[in-house]
Amino acid sequence: MERLPTMPTLIVGYGNMGTRHARVVRSLGGDGAVWGVVDRGAERRQRAQVDHDCRVFATLAAALAAKERPAGAIVCTATPTHFALASQLLKALVPTLVEKPIAATSAEGERLLILAAQQSTLLMVGHVERFNPAVTAVRRLVRERMIGEIIQLCFRRVGGAPDNAASLQDVLGDLAVHDFDLAAFITGGAVEVVAILGHRQDGRLDGALIMGRSAGEAGILMQMNWRTPIKIRRIELTGSAGYAEADLISQRVRLYRDSPESPAPGCDQPPRSLAAPPVELPIERREPLAEEISAFWRAIHAREPGLILAREAVAAVRLTEAARSRLGR
Repeated sequence: MERLPTMPTLIVGYGNMGTRHARVVRSLGGDGAVWGVVDRGAERRQRAQVDHDCRVFATLAAALAAKERPAGAIVCTATPTHFALASQLLKALVPTLVEKPIAATSAEGERLLILAAQQSTLLMVGHVERFNPAVTAVRRLVRERMIGEIIQLCFRRVGGAPDNAASLQDVLGDLAVHDFDLAAFITGGAVEVVAILGHRQDGRLDGALIMGRSAGEAGILMQMNWRTPIKIRRIELTGSAGYAEADLISQRVRLYRDSPESPAPGCDQPPRSLAAPPVELPIERREPLAEEISAFWRAIHAREPGLILAREAVAAVRLTEAARSRLGR
């Protein structure tokens, strides 16, 4: 794993995501990389202190009032708190990585964009799937037209209900926001929601099927739910000259191209489903979260905006709002 100049990092929130971020920060930077942890829970603060021998604070204000300052901060709290916490950090000129989604609403996200620009302070958003090597490979094959023009994209993000599902708004903010961002990232253009069917349990939207399209007119189908008993994270692409499938968990991408024996376009022969033997793309497995935090540290070190543009994260939230509005309730 690449060794970077250690950027002492404040972790805001020490729940499931916060503990994962802290673990990776320490693995990248060693002792002292976890500058401190903020959490309202006394038990979590105690656990963080034991885990990382770091400063602990009950509030972000207390952390920002400390004599020393962190090089950057990662916000890993519940989505409704993202706006207030990120605002505090940006006003204090602390480079900030906010877990996805950037905020509870696109309006709040836009306000964070403005604040970051006004303060000339780095703001990144943790759309971690962008750093998955399988996603990087899929984006490359689309750009290089390895299966021709993309006709259809299918995303399946099902199973693996989060521990805090009861406190989340719905499956759109938790899961769909990932694939809205990936659809734009992979195709390199805007995405539009065309239709949605939803499933509710106890009044909460816990599953959805979404139809959409890319700026290039490719059809997009997304399936997400907290119900499927196994965890699946998968992308399937159909092109004018082949098909590709990516498993984001195993980080494997398999490519099926049309056989040279297939009839040429315009030929009188009926279309046949002939494919050359599948090819598995060579991919070096890497931990996406480590890649994301490394990118954040590089952006701090180089004073650059980073790879995940907050504006694109706002666009993903706006798509979740468009999907909710099409449900009509």
